[in-house]
This record gives sequence, C-alpha cells and structure tokens, in this order.
Amino acid sequence: CDNLTGLPVFEKGKTMHKGITPTITLTLPEDINLEYASNVYVTFREYYTLMDALGFEVKEPLKMTKTGDELVVSANTITLTLTQEETLSFKPGAVQIQVNWTYQEGGMVKRAASDVASIVFKANLEGGVLA
Repeated sequence: CDNLTGLPVFEKGKTMHKGITPTITLTLPEDINLEYASNVYVTFREYYTLMDALGFEVKEPLKMTKTGDELVVSANTITLTLTQEETLSFKPGAVQIQVNWTYQEGGMVKRAASDVASIVFKANLEGGVLA
C-alpha cells in the first residue's frame, strides 16, 4: 500500500479563473481506495518570485491545504470547493496540487501520496470578492 500513487484527474478541464468558487473533483486511479484512509489532505501550492533587499529573485511558496470536513471523500474521488478569497490568493499561472493520506496498517500509521498535478489559474478582470 506504500507505493500507491497516481495522478489526480480533474473532472472539468485544467484551467479556471481567479475569484470564482469552483467545486473541484479529483479522481485517483482505481487501485487507490481512500475509504480506508485515516486522514486525507489536498494541497495546492504555487511559487511566485519576489525581489529581496539586494535585488535578487527569491522563490516564495503559497500553500493551501484542505482536509477533514472541507473534503467529500469516496473510494477514489475527492470533491472540494474553493472560496473566492482562496482562488484570488493565487497568481495567474500554474498551481500544483497533490493528495496525501494516512492509513493504519499492522498497528502503524502509514502515509501515501498521489503524483503532483497542476491546474492553471487565469486572471479575472473583476479582481475582488463579489457579494
């Protein structure tokens, strides 16, 4: 069970606009059964470039993790919703996404992870939160 990895597949395309409230469905390979997982985590991460005090580029990560009640988990499918604030926090461009989970085996807690996939966030001309 340690080597169960697979690329999460997005139900609807691989791009979305910042500021929307998407419901994202991730489908893992059929040989992965998350019903036996103790905890499931979906992590989004992007790197953006900042300039330090000396003018050098520094790569900084923005990381957001969804877990627990924020996820609807079935055998090999995870569904989650991002808020306007969450999608606005990403810069336009590629954002990495990965699923990690823990499970019990032989009295020990073990950890597994999917391969890293990516989704592209596009700019939105109405850049703020809408009521």
